[in-house]
Amino acid sequence: MMEILTWVALLIVYGGAGPIIAAWGYYSFFYLIGGLVLVMGLVGGSLIKLPPLPEKSRASYWRQIAGTFSGESLRKNRALFLLLQALGCGDPPSRFSSPIC
Repeated sequence: MMEILTWVALLIVYGGAGPIIAAWGYYSFFYLIGGLVLVMGLVGGSLIKLPPLPEKSRASYWRQIAGTFSGESLRKNRALFLLLQALGCGDPPSRFSSPIC
């Protein structure tokens, strides 16, 4: 459904903008698009079904942080930790010259 709405949005903006602006002007066009976004947002927001919140952990904050770097967690999330290591960018001087680090 979301893919269809993307195409509809593109058709409205690129296909319908010219005639609407020519007929009623820029203010009317932007009020119309803003109104459509508002109505669709309200309808979409009311249709969302949120899952129940997970139960809060009884472990302390620091125990949760330490658990992130446990052996089991490292094995489960290997790709994430390799990415974090790669973002470390190797040697310390590169951290000051690279926009990522």
